Amino acid sequence: MFKKIFSQRLLGFVMLVFLVTLAAGCKESQSEQPDAGEAAAAWPPAQMEIVLPHEVGSNHDVVTRALGKIWQEKLDTNFVYNNKDGAGNRIGYDFFQQQPKDGSVIMSSNLVTAAIMYAEQKPDWVWEDTLAPLDVFSVDPGAIFVQADSKYQTFNDLINAAKEKKLTIAISQWASAETLLLCQIMELTGAQFEMIPFGSGTDLITQVLGGHVDCGFGKISGIEKIGDMKRYLAISMPDNPVPELTNDAPTVDACLGTATMPVASYRGIMVHKEFKEKYPEEFEKLKESLREAKKDPRFIEQAPKLDLIPELIIDMDEKEIDDMIKDHWTLFEKYQEFFQQK
Repeated sequence: MFKKIFSQRLLGFVMLVFLVTLAAGCKESQSEQPDAGEAAAAWPPAQMEIVLPHEVGSNHDVVTRALGKIWQEKLDTNFVYNNKDGAGNRIGYDFFQQQPKDGSVIMSSNLVTAAIMYAEQKPDWVWEDTLAPLDVFSVDPGAIFVQADSKYQTFNDLINAAKEKKLTIAISQWASAETLLLCQIMELTGAQFEMIPFGSGTDLITQVLGGHVDCGFGKISGIEKIGDMKRYLAISMPDNPVPELTNDAPTVDACLGTATMPVASYRGIMVHKEFKEKYPEEFEKLKESLREAKKDPRFIEQAPKLDLIPELIIDMDEKEIDDMIKDHWTLFEKYQEFFQQK
């Protein structure tokens, strides 16, 4: 009887010690875990990575790094840069898909180039499920231009001539928004253009000035470098955002009397969609700090040296960016057979 009572009391004592120890351990564990407010206050991390699907020294790379110097101050972090260029942005975007989705790694790219890459190459990840736009930090409108002494005085002169005989037009890349718009123009007007890709904006401008092609389709920032040696025929935006730079050139839409797809370089920042959805406050903090950096006088002053037009350092909301990307996908699908002729 005595042994039985002793055993019961010993068992009770052991259980009491176990429960006290367990409670103390839980309390200590809880004290080590930061609450949600503390976790938010700890963001951003001391170092963040910007992935660039562009080569080192390219205009997009140089602009991103110049902006990043100011942006990291606003965000209170330090940016490091990882260039993963190739395959029309595909290598960089594939790499980005494999990175941590906590906001510590973000992407800077030409969103139009990336959108066309996605439509053409059809990677095994889904854009809408994995990527979210943060903002655009500059726009570079497209323009159709000729030599200053060209016989084509207006865009309609060019179109009418192209109805009679196929004309040559220099572009930078075959898989581009320029190609999409030219397909649309040919369908709407009956004009015929032979598109010749030359690999860069500088090369296509050289071909126009050398008289090797009838006209060119490039970006205003590059075309402006040749001064009075060119004449703008049409701007590929709904409105001409820089009339003073382009001799008040009309838009393609105004010349044709119908709406067409805008063509421009949209330099922007993408994040993982999981980061945006899981950490909305941090997402907004990232966006606001970017917008502060874009408006910083130090960045605005650098714009001309960076081939940026200060008036086109703009903001775009997520819906505007998503709609712009989807418009490119829609037009690519429509003219997919034409792209396959390359």
